[in-house]
Amino acid sequence: MKKTFIYLLLIVIVASCTTTRKVETPLPLWLKQRPAASEYFIGIGSSLKNGTPNSYMSSARKDALADLASGIAVNISGVSVLAKTENNRGIYESFTEEIKASSEDFLYDAELVEQFQNDTHYWCYYRIRKSEYYRIKAEKKREATDIALGKYRTGLQADKEGDISRAVKFYVQGLSAIRAYLAESTKVDDNGTQIDIAGELFNKLSDIASRVSVYHEMRSLSVKEGSSVEPYKLTFNVIDRQTGKKLSGIPVKFKFSAGYLPKDKDLSDVDGKVSTYIDRLISVNDTEIIEVKPDFNELISLSTTDLIISGLMKGVISSGLKFRLNVTKPTVWLIYSGDISKAHKNTIATYFSENNIQMSYSEERADHVVVFSMNEGSNVSGQGYESYMQISVELRMFKGNSKIIYDNEIRERSSSVSDNMKVIDRKLTGKLKGVVLPMVIRKVKGL
Repeated sequence: MKKTFIYLLLIVIVASCTTTRKVETPLPLWLKQRPAASEYFIGIGSSLKNGTPNSYMSSARKDALADLASGIAVNISGVSVLAKTENNRGIYESFTEEIKASSEDFLYDAELVEQFQNDTHYWCYYRIRKSEYYRIKAEKKREATDIALGKYRTGLQADKEGDISRAVKFYVQGLSAIRAYLAESTKVDDNGTQIDIAGELFNKLSDIASRVSVYHEMRSLSVKEGSSVEPYKLTFNVIDRQTGKKLSGIPVKFKFSAGYLPKDKDLSDVDGKVSTYIDRLISVNDTEIIEVKPDFNELISLSTTDLIISGLMKGVISSGLKFRLNVTKPTVWLIYSGDISKAHKNTIATYFSENNIQMSYSEERADHVVVFSMNEGSNVSGQGYESYMQISVELRMFKGNSKIIYDNEIRERSSSVSDNMKVIDRKLTGKLKGVVLPMVIRKVKGL
């Protein structure tokens, strides 16, 4: 009886364990081994089961289509615009990845073959017949090339009318319409003539870039160091070198060999003019250059935000102008007043010469007049002799604006006037070189 009871108890325990154990569904074959289907492009996607079923199922489907697209080879046709630009600019890899990603646009007719899920993950298996994929792609390509052809014709008309910036806009829009096919031949019928529309659009943009030019009414300009240069003196004309027509709406950038320009870019106005200016010309050279260059990349950017098209046109540039500024040094006329020794006069004149400040032949012809006033004296006190030197510097800038730019006094006390004056003389020399003359030079140069 006891053995029978133990036997029955074991049966109950085993049965209980059997009913509580969860049996996991085995993975389907297509998850264990990727299916081989020569007639189809296939893609398998997965997603964590986070959020709603619609959310994670949509995420898995997107993953499957990306997987499907990765299996579609992207071959760069030797006659495509991409192949031609790649030879010169090495942009193959970035374009290949972008074009491959755009293949997903043709895959939304892919069929769901199977799906599988467990407690944590969801998987799906999609496929599209290769013949169907290429049919859809050909249809979309035909639609895209028709749009591109329309933009091309509108651009030709704008170009013919001399509206270059508008022509560029339409040519760029044409390229954007066929961005997914830049690795392929894009032949279309243009009134009975077969043309590669991508190549024609690219060539038209390159042609425009080569035609845009800049010129100035003068070959060079003489500018005094320390002076400003107004915009009307640095106004340039943007033209079509082929027709001579002045062009509006063309971005231009300026680069100055002497450094900073307050205005380093401009957009040509309705008269085709752009300008810049200089607040103060500071230069140690006899010549400086302002480089004026049409910014064709910026013109493309004004027409599209498409990075593929911007990258395609990045190597297309327009020729610029190097405009010469002949830098003349400011001239000064020195006036000495009071007790100024010959040694101090020589110190002053030498300092001006070392800093490329020329001495004028006359006060009337000078750009600046500098008046040095020095007066010395001594007083007797109970503590001995006190000597002093009063220094004043007046600067008349460009024959008009007159200003005292330095006014100071040096004092020294000892038992001997001569000892005082020797000390004061040494202090004055140091003050001239260390404070007064550098200040005058900065003012003369407009610093």
